[in-house]
Amino acid sequence: MTHCKSILTWAFTCLCVLPVTAQKKNFTITEATNGIYTTLAPQSIRQATWQPDAHALFFTANDKWVRLNAASGKADTLLSLAQLNNGISDSLKRFPGITWLNASTAYFQSGKRISFLNITGNDIQPGKQVSLPERAANITLNKKGDLIAYTIDNNLQITDASGNRQVITQDTNRNIINGQSVHRDEFGINKGIFFSPEGNLLAYYRMDQTMVKDYPVINWSQTPACANMIKYPMAGDTSHQVTVQVYNPTTRQTITLKTGEPADQFLTCVSWSPDEKYIFIAVLNRGQNHLQLNQYDVQTGEKIRTLFEEKNDKYVEPQHELTFLPGSNDRFIW
Repeated sequence: MTHCKSILTWAFTCLCVLPVTAQKKNFTITEATNGIYTTLAPQSIRQATWQPDAHALFFTANDKWVRLNAASGKADTLLSLAQLNNGISDSLKRFPGITWLNASTAYFQSGKRISFLNITGNDIQPGKQVSLPERAANITLNKKGDLIAYTIDNNLQITDASGNRQVITQDTNRNIINGQSVHRDEFGINKGIFFSPEGNLLAYYRMDQTMVKDYPVINWSQTPACANMIKYPMAGDTSHQVTVQVYNPTTRQTITLKTGEPADQFLTCVSWSPDEKYIFIAVLNRGQNHLQLNQYDVQTGEKIRTLFEEKNDKYVEPQHELTFLPGSNDRFIW
């Protein structure tokens, strides 16, 4: 023990007598508060995405959109923030997150406006811009980019690339919620809008929580504090009831998938078949220990079959949508 103390004492003494060579720097208030995300941030790539059907990785660095060829390792800058602002007549302060729709089309969101980019080789041209209502949320685009779905409060709408709007739901009771995440984001659920693979149809969650008791959540950010009332299903009490709806933008008709009883079961892992004929849903009982993966016809809403079941003495917890193998409508990874 005495030997260990001596070593520690010697090490501490050495540290104390080492010369201080680092130079002091006086930070501005901006650097002191936000510097870790801006001027003092380490160099790194951001918003890395693969271009569909290509071997190119795109990312942003120093307010530039960079393409890295995975085969050759060569990187080239395709678009700067200044060029982007000039092309869209905008004044973005930083490079936006860009989402691919397909190999030649991408988009980004600025406020409530969707801006499209047309990409051919090294050439990037600004495409259409679509402005959405100020209260638009849960914004989701289909694969072709010709339909944009979004929620306004508790209802769902879609807008096409020319700005024409379709109102899908008109529930006046704010406790009936369309197109939003349900089941308190459990079981891998993080959205409520599901476009079909080619974007011709739209599935969405509809949650009725009118039967659920109110629960107060205190808002301490104001003085005096106030209670915001939310719907929270306590154990043993009545829970919310969820269905999956399918909307056809061409016919403007909606059908409900017949997921059956009890009404307070969990509907998770909503997945389209690649041919857009079926939707697969993992139906989980409220006890969370018995799951059925069911297949439904999107034209009639009828249940086709149960593919398999999972049971466990404690719980079953599905987390992911189905991943279909390329070129197959009936082979998938679970």
